[in-house]
Amino acid sequence: MKPRNRWSVLACFIVLIAGAVAIAAEGRPTPGKLAGSWNSEDIGKAGGAPKHWRLANRNPKEQRDEQEPSNARELAEWQTTVSAHVIKADQARKARMSPGELAWERVLEKNLGAFYLPRYKKDKADGKVTAWDYVKDDPNLPRVLLIGDSISRGYTVQVREALAGKVNVHRAPANCGSTAVGLKKLHIWLGDGKWDLIHFNFGIHDRNSKADDYAARLEQIVKRLRTTGARLVWGSSTPLSGRMLDKTKSDPMVRLNKTAAEVMKRHGIPIDDLYAVVKPTLATIQGPDGCHYRPAGYKILGQAVAKCILEQLALDRTPVAGQNGQKRHTEPQGMNIERQEKN
Repeated sequence: MKPRNRWSVLACFIVLIAGAVAIAAEGRPTPGKLAGSWNSEDIGKAGGAPKHWRLANRNPKEQRDEQEPSNARELAEWQTTVSAHVIKADQARKARMSPGELAWERVLEKNLGAFYLPRYKKDKADGKVTAWDYVKDDPNLPRVLLIGDSISRGYTVQVREALAGKVNVHRAPANCGSTAVGLKKLHIWLGDGKWDLIHFNFGIHDRNSKADDYAARLEQIVKRLRTTGARLVWGSSTPLSGRMLDKTKSDPMVRLNKTAAEVMKRHGIPIDDLYAVVKPTLATIQGPDGCHYRPAGYKILGQAVAKCILEQLALDRTPVAGQNGQKRHTEPQGMNIERQEKN
C-alpha cells in the first residue's frame, strides 16, 4: 500500500473512533453532571436520550447516602437509557392527572433521584402499583406518614392494603436514607398538612456511623417531628446478613437499634420492633443481598406495621371530653404539595 493511502486509511479510522466516543458520551450521563429532574415533555422535544432524567445538583456523598447499600452497581445502567414506551406513557399519565396528582408527581421527580425515579416511571408505564402512588385523602380518616429507607418502601403497599378504608397511608417522596439526609429533607417529607401519626426509621444507611453521632442526629429528628403534633412511632431497623456484615460478621443493626431504643425511651416514643418480627424466619424471607426482602418478607413487615399503626391510633381515639361533654376529634387537613415542591 502506498504511503498516501496508508495515511488516508489511518485518518478515516481516527474519525470513526472519535465519532463513536462522541456518541457514547452523548448517551451516557457523566458523574457529577446530573442535571434537573426528569421532564418527559422536554425529553420528547429533544428526541434523544433522557438527559433530564437525573439527579438535581446533588453532592456525591448525599447520593451514596440515599441509594441502596447493595444495589449501587445498577445505578449507571438505569441512568443511561429510557425506552420511548416509558416516555410516551409518562406524557399520557400526566395529561390525565388532577392538579393535586400532577403536583405530587413533580415532587417525586425532584426527590426520588437517579436510582428510584427511573424505576418508578417504568413501573407506572407498566401499570404497576407503587409505594409512591398519589394518595387521595378521605377527610374522615386519620393521616399517617411512613418515613424510612427501601425496607419501608418495600412494605408500604402492604400497609396501605391492610389499612384500606381505615387510614390514609402516605409515604415520604424519597428513599429517606440516613439520619444526615433526614435532617436536610424532613421539611419536604412533612409538608405543612396535619399528620395524626408518623412511623419512622433510620438505620441501615447509618450502619457505619458512631453511636454518639447517630444518637445526636436522631435527637434532632425527634425534636423536629415533635413539632408536627403527630403521635410518633419508631420502627427498629431490620437485620443485615451475609455480605452486608462487616469483617467481624456482627450485625451493626443490633448496636444501632440499642442506641435508637435509648433515644426513644427518653422521649417516650413507642417502638415497633421490626427486627424481632423478621429475625426468626430471616433465612427464608430475606433476599440474597442480605438486606432486602422477598415478597413474603415484606408482607410480614407490612402486616406488623399496619397492626402497630391501628393500635397506636386507637390510643388517640379514646373519647376526650370537649365542650358540653361532646367528643372532640381533630380533623385531618390536606398536605400542601405545592409548598413541598417550592422547597
